[in-house]
Amino acid sequence: MERCPRLRLVLADDHPAFLEGLRRILERDHDVVAVVTDGESVLAEAARLSPDVIVCDISMPRMTGFEVARELRRLSPAIRVVFLTMHTDPDFVSEAFRIDVSAYVLKTAEAAELREAVRAAAAGKLYLSSRLREPGVSLPRPRK
Repeated sequence: MERCPRLRLVLADDHPAFLEGLRRILERDHDVVAVVTDGESVLAEAARLSPDVIVCDISMPRMTGFEVARELRRLSPAIRVVFLTMHTDPDFVSEAFRIDVSAYVLKTAEAAELREAVRAAAAGKLYLSSRLREPGVSLPRPRK
């Protein structure tokens, strides 16, 4: 099996215990360069570290994941964003892809699915959590 290159990741969630588990899942294959608990810190670490991918919750203090993603598109368009969230509302999913998030994964997903979403995002592909996929629903086209 071919190994993918190690990606540089920033992880963001306002629940420290969840973040610790997330780090353990992802650091096996990638370099976790920062772990933060609020939206403003995501932007600061993105500017300082230029990660490949940011795995980010939507509901965070000081800036939501949506606000973070919009600002990243403006400041650092090469950084891919993966939302890891509990929100299943179709409006949240639509908004995420409208603002150019690369992946939308539910927190109830298996670790393998999260790893797959991170790899897809880094490769410039879009990813939607398997529990949100419905027959006939298609993802928007990935950005160039």
